[in-house]
Amino acid sequence: MQPHINKIELKTLEDLNFDAYDEVIDVRSPREYEEDHIPGAVNLPVLDNIQRARVGLMHKQKGPFSSHLLGAQIITRNVSTLLKKHFASKNKEFKPLIYCWRGGKRSGSIAEICRQIGWQTTVINGGYKSYRKLVARTLYQNHVPFEIILLGGHTGTGKTEILENLSKFGIQSLNLEKMAEHRGSVFGRTAKDQPSQKKFESKILSAIANLDPSKIVVVEAESNIIGRVSIPPALWEEMKVASKITLEAPLGVRVDLIMAKYQSSIPQGRELTTLINKLAPFHSKDIVARWNKYATQGELSRLAFELLFLHYDPRYSTGGSLRRIFMDDLSTDTLDQRTEQFVATLKEVLPTQ
Repeated sequence: MQPHINKIELKTLEDLNFDAYDEVIDVRSPREYEEDHIPGAVNLPVLDNIQRARVGLMHKQKGPFSSHLLGAQIITRNVSTLLKKHFASKNKEFKPLIYCWRGGKRSGSIAEICRQIGWQTTVINGGYKSYRKLVARTLYQNHVPFEIILLGGHTGTGKTEILENLSKFGIQSLNLEKMAEHRGSVFGRTAKDQPSQKKFESKILSAIANLDPSKIVVVEAESNIIGRVSIPPALWEEMKVASKITLEAPLGVRVDLIMAKYQSSIPQGRELTTLINKLAPFHSKDIVARWNKYATQGELSRLAFELLFLHYDPRYSTGGSLRRIFMDDLSTDTLDQRTEQFVATLKEVLPTQ
């Protein structure tokens, strides 16, 4: 007896637990998948970008019957290729979860073949669109289900290092800069391209779904814009009123940390001077010219020192803190010690943690 095709709804964060399935399969086009997808899903498109555009044009020009006929022809060929290249290695107990955009035609076509093969197959009712509704409810309409503590401090005080080290000490955190692939300033671009806004939100939703709402979550103090993406309203509203613990360190020590961590990734030549020139509205021509001179002559430590002292520190307030922690050594060897100091302070101000 052939198995049925099951359908599931995505209504709460708990519904994003897909452990019961061997694979989550997104059958939309590569362009749709690249913009955003359910985290962990693999892309097995039954229509590629050009084919999907052809089917859409046929629908406009000749109506649904002609477009469905064309789509069926293309999908049949593509599914045959997928069966040979992807599904041939799966055993008889394989249990896939499949979704498309919304209507179910693309997911239904491959789900039916999987069912006929004998695999217990499940589709997401409403597809990716139902998933985006869950994202919107969680990150735009509801309150985040946990208390936030902000980790603050001037640039170069080792906030990111401590944030990433907190899990060793049983403390939850959200690393928004890592999710955004950007360090939140003119010089904040990383080696990777930033995600789309939708993909950024998917990363946040996935992280939130794995948090214990009964415990606090540490988040680095940010502006609401990180590069070209923005922190969703529900999370940002909680961050605006959250209590903050601030790290402090001598300026020279902070420069040493920045040079040790980022020197290999600092832009060079014209790329660096282009970034410096973006700061021209905030500083005199003489200051910007001096910074460009440092950049072209490779005097990056002097450049970092003046950027911190003259640009970043005056513009980023560290006020309104519950506690301040002074750290005079930001070397890698002291990371656990610094993290322990932060965790101890956190437990002092929040003794239930």
